[in-house]
Amino acid sequence: MDAWEYLQGLMRFPHRGSASDQEALAARWIADRLRPLGYRVAEEPFVGSADTLHAGTSRLGLALAAAGWLALAPRGRWPAVLALLLALAALALLLGEELGHGRINMSLVLRGRRSQNVVAVLPATGAADRAGPLRLVVSAHYDTQKGSWLFHPRFRPWLPLWFGLAYAAMAAILVAIAGRLLAPGAAWPVQLGRWAPPAFLVLLLPFLEGWLFARYVPGANDNGSGSALALALAERFARRPPRGTELWFVWTGCEETGERGMRAFLERHAAELPRERTRVVNLDNLGGGRFRYLTGEGMVRYVRFDGELVGLAGRLALDDGFRPAPQRNLILPTDALVAALGGWPAITFIGVDEGRDGIPHYHWHDDDLAGIDRQLLQREEAWLDLYLRRLATLSR
Repeated sequence: MDAWEYLQGLMRFPHRGSASDQEALAARWIADRLRPLGYRVAEEPFVGSADTLHAGTSRLGLALAAAGWLALAPRGRWPAVLALLLALAALALLLGEELGHGRINMSLVLRGRRSQNVVAVLPATGAADRAGPLRLVVSAHYDTQKGSWLFHPRFRPWLPLWFGLAYAAMAAILVAIAGRLLAPGAAWPVQLGRWAPPAFLVLLLPFLEGWLFARYVPGANDNGSGSALALALAERFARRPPRGTELWFVWTGCEETGERGMRAFLERHAAELPRERTRVVNLDNLGGGRFRYLTGEGMVRYVRFDGELVGLAGRLALDDGFRPAPQRNLILPTDALVAALGGWPAITFIGVDEGRDGIPHYHWHDDDLAGIDRQLLQREEAWLDLYLRRLATLSR
């Protein structure tokens, strides 16, 4: 079967919402496709989150706005002190989430829910070098996000500006609270504290709408396309595995809620995946747009991806000249960032349109099979097969 056929099967599920029953059913479907190919297959449970972007951001945002109003209490320093502590706690959890921190993040204010990764391993064949076999990890998340106002096609081009304004409003709240403590008699902290929380709440409305009302999207491109390509590549490599290479194919859950699945996978298998002998290749949103590779990622701290993986992506082309183009960063991170932060050489391949359109059908309800470029999937499948085999040869 090719990637298109696998994608058709995966799209029989109405959605694969993070930590939902449909996500669990999709995981079982993926595992059932892999067992006949000869892989050692496991569905590995972990504690994830159903919604961090909307629910987590809304809860921390409401706490931050409340802190701004608390600092306006007319008498005494204690309200301002309590406001500062509340604001710093909310910002620490938000910043920890954006930095990919494993412990200090939005999980502390969200209910934990069961999710699972699907992990398929094919032992190395033939002779490996003295350092042992190369571990080649091909990953793709299979869960889907909610379609909120944030991702409406007409609003999405303004996301960077919207996030920038939200960060500015958060900073204004913190400055107002600090001003109430350091200059209790001054008028400017009061004035700033009066307009900053309401302005921030206006900017928070799309997150609140997503938390309370949004529905999961079908997820053909994001990331049925990457999941289907991983299945097709697993089938190809089962028929003709590269010598001296241990193959790991991983379908992660809860990527849409903060890359929880990739973090759980790496924590569980760190001892089996030595960093100097492991390469992580992540596939995400590959059903449309221009085929690209990321040179790095990060919402707060930018992390460059491995030079060997990036360099090979830039050099390799099919006979007809088909090759990916470089892309520096995205608004929201992918699973490869978690691997790179942990010290594993990693790269993400993704499809992004030119200009301000970004990822096709990104987190919206039209992300169905009708929006998938079947020919593009076929060419990506051939190129990725070549890339992975060349990588196995170069890394031995």
